[in-house]
Amino acid sequence: MSLKTKEQIQKAKDLIEDIVNEKIDLPENAVVFLDTETMLQVITPRRLELIKLVEDNKAATVNQLANLSKRHKQAVVRDLKLLERLEIIEQRKEGKNVFTTLKRKMLLLPLTTGILENTASRRESAAHTSI
Repeated sequence: MSLKTKEQIQKAKDLIEDIVNEKIDLPENAVVFLDTETMLQVITPRRLELIKLVEDNKAATVNQLANLSKRHKQAVVRDLKLLERLEIIEQRKEGKNVFTTLKRKMLLLPLTTGILENTASRRESAAHTSI
């Protein structure tokens, strides 16, 4: 691994540490993922589509979101509950309806750590293979 790559990885790790230790002021509308793998498990294409529908259709009901996404209501409810636990959306109940609004508009991910480590490992493997 090159010195530059090691320095970039260290900078990313330092950034993560500063975020965790609250040394960096993040926007209040941000969700922070510390690694790409976790983000990809949580922010699936369907959930991303759902987030976009919530953003485009201010205060949409669960039924409206299910219809717009052409998904079963139960699947939409499950995804909305997860997104609410992560504080990406907010839900409020009015009578029989549950209205959904977007709470966070920004996802922060220190891409460099995972990408650089994986890229460096692949390069090292390729170098050893080609010798």
